[in-house]
Amino acid sequence: MFIDGISIDYLLELMRSPVAYREEEYQQWKETKRYEIQKREEIFIRGSDFKEYWRCPRRLFWKVHDPLPPRSFLNRGTFEAIKRHEKIEAYLQKHGWKVEYAIKYERLIYGVPVTCYGHIDALSPSGIILDIKHNEPSVGDQLQTASYQVGINGKAIILLYRNGIQYFRDLRRRVARYYPRVYACIATDILPPKHPDFPHCYTSCEYFRRCGRRRREVNKSRDEWIEWFQKIKEKFQAKW
Repeated sequence: MFIDGISIDYLLELMRSPVAYREEEYQQWKETKRYEIQKREEIFIRGSDFKEYWRCPRRLFWKVHDPLPPRSFLNRGTFEAIKRHEKIEAYLQKHGWKVEYAIKYERLIYGVPVTCYGHIDALSPSGIILDIKHNEPSVGDQLQTASYQVGINGKAIILLYRNGIQYFRDLRRRVARYYPRVYACIATDILPPKHPDFPHCYTSCEYFRRCGRRRREVNKSRDEWIEWFQKIKEKFQAKW
């Protein structure tokens, strides 16, 4: 199958193929990232914030307000994914796609114009958004890429995974309800509840102890989520 001059089958081959790198290269990358802290000085939304929210709203809150070094992903798998990512983007660029395409737009949230940013892995000549994903498919992937579609009015979305692709014509309506929630994690001091679905939580998270999770904890209560939604609603109603 070909889309805008590129072979989807070949992209899948690249996704599955091993990548070569020097051990020194990996160690240098790991050491550079080990103490890297990206504190957000201004209020804005990144496309990746939607995926982070789906993974864990509380984690997103701390990454913005009181970040720790990102140690949970400093492994060979992540580094190899980065190298494979570069290889795929080189192929796409060779065939006329724009890679690492930066976008910026404003979204009205609670009556406030909020700046939104994103970096699309690749944009086709006809306006198809392609995002490369090295994890298992998730709703968070869809929300992240849908925010890019909102920003540029993209024609369609392709999510490229190791074992196949997901193709969507339009995800803009699906992501719309998450803008206020993501913004609340970033712009307020109201800590979100723990993730309601504990299997999605992972013990390698930098904020695991701060969060107070127990290893076998299961949280099925919706009351604290209803309370959080009510708090952020009241905060913005009072302000605006």
